[in-house]
Amino acid sequence: MRADSQTPVQVQVSQNHLRTTLDNLRFTTKLVDGRYPDYRAAVPGGGQVQVDLDRKAFRDMLNRVAILSNEKFRGVRLTLGDNLLQVQAHNPEQEMASDELDVAYNGNEFSIGFNVTYLLDAVNHLSSDTLQLQCNSPESSALLTDPNDDSIRNVIMPIRL
Repeated sequence: MRADSQTPVQVQVSQNHLRTTLDNLRFTTKLVDGRYPDYRAAVPGGGQVQVDLDRKAFRDMLNRVAILSNEKFRGVRLTLGDNLLQVQAHNPEQEMASDELDVAYNGNEFSIGFNVTYLLDAVNHLSSDTLQLQCNSPESSALLTDPNDDSIRNVIMPIRL
C-alpha cells in the first residue's frame, strides 16, 4: 500500500478492545488492566564489557554460524578476547561452526550465549555501520545500541549453553 493511498480504515472501539480493519488486514488489541513494571529496570546500565562492532560483518558472521546451531534453541556463544570476537554454535549431531571478527577489545576474556534469532533481529533493526554491545555478566541482559541514535536500545536476554 502506498503512503498516499485513500483506502478507508475501519476503527471499532469498546471499553477493553480496539480493532482496526484495512483491506484484508484486521488488527485487534485488548486493554490489559494492571501495574506495569518499570521497563528501565530491564535495560542494563553501564556495561562492564563494551565493544563496538561492524554491524554488517557481525550480522553476516551470525548468519553463517547460525546454520549449525541447534534447531530448537538456536544458541550461539560469543567470546571476547584480545582484539577478537569468536562466535560458535553446536548442534545435537556434534557439528560445530565457528567464526571470528577482529574488534577493539583488550579486557578480560568474556563469554555469553544468545538465541541467534533474537540477536539477529536486534542487529537487523539498527541502521548504522557500527553497533555497540554492552554486557555486565553472562547471566544478565545485554544491550545493543546504535552509536548514532541514543533512542534505540535493544535488550537481549542471554541463554545458558
